[in-house]
Amino acid sequence: MQDDKAVVWDEQAGEYKNSKIISFNSTMQTTALPITADREPGKDVVGLAAQAFNVPQATDDVPGWISGHVTLPPEGIKDAEGVGMCSQVFFVGECQPKSFEVAIGAPEESTFNPE
Repeated sequence: MQDDKAVVWDEQAGEYKNSKIISFNSTMQTTALPITADREPGKDVVGLAAQAFNVPQATDDVPGWISGHVTLPPEGIKDAEGVGMCSQVFFVGECQPKSFEVAIGAPEESTFNPE
């Protein structure tokens, strides 16, 4: 498949639109993930990220969503970040057994407590 678009129904606009529905890793532009938290010395390994989709919030009750591609090297960390009224969607493609950990914090809390 060469094309990343298809004609789909846009509920908010009330019409069919030619919209991006697929994102190819080979066409995404990667950037280094930022370090947004204090880290122990030597724990500064970051990965690369590329945004595939950024769908804005539809209504006050329906959040937007963001999805993309993240590559984390061994001991790499993706620090926390605020995305407002938006959900981030992650799919884990591959990793070593027992090597992947996820922590989710409440956005209203100023400090994340991993316990």
